[in-house]
Amino acid sequence: ITYAVPNSCDTNFLIHPITVLGTNAGTIIGADTICVGDTVHFSDSIAGGTWTTSNFSVVTISPSGIVSALGAGSASIAYTVAGICGSDTASFHVFVRSSASCYSESIQEKFKLANLEVFPNPGNGSFTISLKPNGGYIDREIQITITNTFGQNVKEFNSLPGKETNVQLNVPGGVYFIIATAQGGEKTIRKVIII
Repeated sequence: ITYAVPNSCDTNFLIHPITVLGTNAGTIIGADTICVGDTVHFSDSIAGGTWTTSNFSVVTISPSGIVSALGAGSASIAYTVAGICGSDTASFHVFVRSSASCYSESIQEKFKLANLEVFPNPGNGSFTISLKPNGGYIDREIQITITNTFGQNVKEFNSLPGKETNVQLNVPGGVYFIIATAQGGEKTIRKVIII
């Protein structure tokens, strides 16, 4: 604040600084990708705020920050802190994967992945799939299925072990799964990220 007093010679000024304190909602800490059925705890670096969600059909959040994933999709989690100088809101985007896609990823622990390579990964939708021979499947066709995180097929074709196949996907950026299925039923899964 500046206060000016004019006189016959000049003007005298009195300056007094004032600091305006704003309200800060801090930073939300939590998982940005979860599966349907998961319950995870979110927190914030500032205490005393309230939690809300933009999409109750995808996630709910308790007053203490417990997020429950109800359906596949996306939602924004908001944390609002109110103070004497107004309020501030921090937001955090959460993606909830379907049970089917989460199950598909968990299969990776069950099957050996040494015979399926994807490169470049991450990529822009144009990538190469390389199938390495694996025991008795050297001369047999392998079915390749590419799915999105909702378990929907986006591409399907057959290939042979030892062959490299160039693939072009015209799909939105995100996480996709490449599933190689041999005639005997053995499966190999790789995750590919399209940016």
